[in-house]
Amino acid sequence: MKILLISNPAAGKRFKTGLVLPGWLTSQTDRIEHRRTEYAGHAQELAEEACLQGVDTIIAAGGDGTIHEVLNGILISSVAGVRMGIVPVGTANDYAYSLAKRPASQERFAQRVDVGAMTCFGHRRYFANVAGWDFLAEPPSLPEG
Repeated sequence: MKILLISNPAAGKRFKTGLVLPGWLTSQTDRIEHRRTEYAGHAQELAEEACLQGVDTIIAAGGDGTIHEVLNGILISSVAGVRMGIVPVGTANDYAYSLAKRPASQERFAQRVDVGAMTCFGHRRYFANVAGWDFLAEPPSLPEG
């Protein structure tokens, strides 16, 4: 198994004290390559490149944004059979929290999830938790009179 751990050092509060990996993962550090993201979109680039180079397992250590980028990198690569794991170190970790509510499997990376896709103006994005659209948070002001 070739494992790439993609971590986002800007993610959430927990990362500030250092990245703490689950025990089952720390026992395999000799088989894990670790790359830190450096800018927005970097996790997607790293994941896509890793898939094309034969990595079969990619673990996203970050928040929901890091998970989103890694998922897109994997799916955009079109490489079949790549597994994804999550180490939730973001602020809210909504997606990891929702997965934790599902019945656990004894086998690592065995949980299947639904993935959606959206295409807008020729630009395709994948999502696993929620999809958002860029609307204004406040209503526009009405003309007086």
